[in-house]
Amino acid sequence: MRVGVFLFILCCLAVVAPALVAAQQDQQAPPPAATPTPPQGLPEDVVTPNTPKPKPKINNLPFNMYGLTGLMVTTATRTLKPGSFEVGLGGSWEDSLQPAYYRRELAFLGTVGMPAGFEFGLRVPYVMTDLVTIPRFNALGTLVNTYGRSATAGVGSVEGMFKWGFVEQKQFLPAFAVGLGGIAPGTSYSRQLGYVKYYGAKVLLAMGLEVNDLPYTDYAFAILADGELVLRDMGVDNRNYEEKHGMVHGGMVFPLMPRNFLQLNLEYEGVLMLGTNNNQDTNAILGTLRFVLDHFSGTAGAKYTFKSDPDFGDTLSWVATASYTYF
Repeated sequence: MRVGVFLFILCCLAVVAPALVAAQQDQQAPPPAATPTPPQGLPEDVVTPNTPKPKPKINNLPFNMYGLTGLMVTTATRTLKPGSFEVGLGGSWEDSLQPAYYRRELAFLGTVGMPAGFEFGLRVPYVMTDLVTIPRFNALGTLVNTYGRSATAGVGSVEGMFKWGFVEQKQFLPAFAVGLGGIAPGTSYSRQLGYVKYYGAKVLLAMGLEVNDLPYTDYAFAILADGELVLRDMGVDNRNYEEKHGMVHGGMVFPLMPRNFLQLNLEYEGVLMLGTNNNQDTNAILGTLRFVLDHFSGTAGAKYTFKSDPDFGDTLSWVATASYTYF
């Protein structure tokens, strides 16, 4: 239900926003003001008391938690310029009361720009957790899980994906990108450090609509959305391992003044049809602030996750990324 409502709102925004902007542009424009010339000897991009303030715009979008250009969890249609590469770290900090456990992740993230609108993203996480899942049969012969605590740590599932931005934005028609990636197992599947036993794959479709440099207003925003099909251990003759599910992400980015160095990101993440019995779906909302320059960026915020599994309660976690782009 939450997923349907969110997608409905997102579609409404994607349709209404361009119409409002187009209607606004049909109004008669005021005469353009003369742009003062910077004093002699100063570069033209230097802001002086006589130059107009810069308008909001969507600056470069650094990578997300999956190593692809985007917000915190949502993937954008943008790709890095050919020959550019971005490296950095991403982390999450989660504590649960039902059952009692913790989970920490620190991931190396890297993105490489390629010709023809391609980019490759890599994620190598190091996971720390104390959750132990113990399956057993109850008196009725039904398999149930009990949970304990025992600390462990190791490399999680390594993910890599190629993304191709094959349709660029035209006026108020959105851009589109597709992606195909693979998942390698972590050091321990039974302790939930990794989420594939042998191998996995991902298929991605992303949409993006950016509204920049509006002529008569000081406002800008972007709407991003993506959907993923995740295939885990397909073809393995064991229902405890083989599984497929979907992931849906959506978000909006709002540049904040002055100089567009700060951005507000609001996002949604849904995991659908998860688990062998499809009873592990989650829905999450995220709010983050991003400080972004030409080369450096840092993003931090909170994520609240609603869990469908009756064994698990909702959790609040903290998320952050930092990166440097070479070009």
